[in-house]
Amino acid sequence: MGRRSATMFSGCLLLALFLGAAPQQFAQTTNVTTGHEDIPAICTGCVYRTGQDLQESTITYSNLSDSTFGQFCNYTTLDGQVYGQPLVVTNVKWGGGQARTVVYVATMNGSLYAFDGTPSAPSGSPGGCTLLSGTPVSLLLSGETAPTCNNLGGGHCQTIAPNVGVLGAPVINTTTLGDGSTGGTIYLVTEALSGSNYYHRLWALDITSLSLTGVTSISITPNGSCPTDTNFSKNHIQRPALLLGGDGYLYVAFSMMDGTQPPLPNGVIFAYDTTSLSTAPLCLSMSENLMAKDGGGIWGGGGGPLYAQDPSGSYHIFFNTGNGFFNLNTTGGTDAGDTFVKMSSASTAALSIDANSYTPGDQYFRSISTCTNGGDVDFGSGNPMLIPDGENTTWQHLAVSGDKEGGLWFMDWTSPGGYTGTSSCTSGIGTNNVQTFQINSSFPGGPLIHNNPAFWESSTTNYLFIGPYEDGNPNGGELLRYQICGSGSPISSTSPCTNAGTYAWEIASTPLIFPWGTTPSVSASSTSGLSDAIVWAIRADGSVVPNSSSFTWNGKGFAAAQNGKLYGFDVLTMGKLYDSEDCSITGYSHVDRINPATKYSIPTVANGHVYLGTQGPLVDPASCSDNASSTCFSTGSFYIFGHFSTARTCI
Repeated sequence: MGRRSATMFSGCLLLALFLGAAPQQFAQTTNVTTGHEDIPAICTGCVYRTGQDLQESTITYSNLSDSTFGQFCNYTTLDGQVYGQPLVVTNVKWGGGQARTVVYVATMNGSLYAFDGTPSAPSGSPGGCTLLSGTPVSLLLSGETAPTCNNLGGGHCQTIAPNVGVLGAPVINTTTLGDGSTGGTIYLVTEALSGSNYYHRLWALDITSLSLTGVTSISITPNGSCPTDTNFSKNHIQRPALLLGGDGYLYVAFSMMDGTQPPLPNGVIFAYDTTSLSTAPLCLSMSENLMAKDGGGIWGGGGGPLYAQDPSGSYHIFFNTGNGFFNLNTTGGTDAGDTFVKMSSASTAALSIDANSYTPGDQYFRSISTCTNGGDVDFGSGNPMLIPDGENTTWQHLAVSGDKEGGLWFMDWTSPGGYTGTSSCTSGIGTNNVQTFQINSSFPGGPLIHNNPAFWESSTTNYLFIGPYEDGNPNGGELLRYQICGSGSPISSTSPCTNAGTYAWEIASTPLIFPWGTTPSVSASSTSGLSDAIVWAIRADGSVVPNSSSFTWNGKGFAAAQNGKLYGFDVLTMGKLYDSEDCSITGYSHVDRINPATKYSIPTVANGHVYLGTQGPLVDPASCSDNASSTCFSTGSFYIFGHFSTARTCI
């Protein structure tokens, strides 16, 4: 459903594909080494987190159907849920054996799995994904466990529950080995509990084995350049994806844990020199004042910090903060709440915030005042994205991000705009950015953007995709596509950079719902045409949000878990091309079905496959009683989707 007219394509080719002809297989060698993949690289070492893969020539618009594409394999007994996006590396000689594609999956129980990324297509129901020898590797030390949300912060279990082990997506630094195969290091952060002590640890493991022999593990704690927090690891979670910059530094960002009581702990970012992780890291705090609404957390919504080179040749790191005190506009001010932060690269030997970092003029009312939703309408609730350079003739260096009131904010990241304050509660007053576009006219109370946008650039048009949700209405979120300004339509101060949104749909004029939002990915073979671009998204259903009395865990009410769904949409019309619930074959109902997804479940598209991680199997609510063990939600699942060599018949 939702396909464009077949006359838009070569009729013979389209007919052959729909009759079951196997699509041509290409020897693609795409690596996805960081959260919300960024392929191809815009500049050496840069990370824009566009979510687009422009090298995907196997899965195309014209050959995506229930009969030709589906679930190859699954592994539904991971020891924890999957929040960090699966990462993919090709040509890895695992354990010194034959070169293969390896998929790395981290869990909320503090474990790291490695799977064969190129399984054979099944003849019936999906098979089991091949777990590579020597894994999983537990990154918890003797006597430690992954803490539960009931232990952390104020015990305010919400959409991250129950265990908190590896939350932020890892990052991989690849290298070419002497025999031409791919080696490298995977970095990730775990949280652990031993007795009454909490720890965050940074790990660095060889991607060819994940062997613990010679592994580097470092305890992360604030140092002299950041305020001391004696309960740092109890009150903070490492939510954003890790960033490996082209400067040779690894950036690790933190926010407070939901429910922590005032004074709220400040957000922190660390920078580790990868040549010697044992060296004390550089550290920068976002907010130091002990106010009732403090914090300045780096949330990221499953995304992570960005890295780019400005026209002068200097490199910078970019990220959003939510809540927190702000005084960058004062002499000596260092507090950066509700700010699009432009930070110096660690290669300059000190982390510092550019005073021209962008902050909305109504920042005080967003974070402190009760005039807008109790002072909790964060500018930085979602993660920013950098639009590839040169996509607009007027503004060559655009960043975009969303907020908690349905605003899309465009900044020139070379000079974000600074701060022009206001004494009004009205949205956007005193702004100094390129443009702000409201998804709807309601203020306050617009759709909340907790997720990450994706971008697709064709030779003629540029599209932005974003999946917000409605405040107080988890069943009100839609995936939206906006056409943003391209080289023929420069941004101006008087007209929106984006036109009216187009909803993802299965039934015409009826938006598909994505409770709690979604972070999409985009795949295409190039920027040359529109016939092969696909928008991928996972429906999470908000199944771990305590908004129902279906059953309780640790005193919190949880809704009954629902099946997740993997969707593929036409990039132009946003009509549905694929849905993992649609196909049943003889003897197998809903053969591609996936388990409930987490709110950070992001599809990884590479080399003709789609990889995704979720929660574990559906749970019978009756089996989960108050203060029961965390087995209700503690397991996870991993899936690989791809093309079949022989078309199947869906009934």
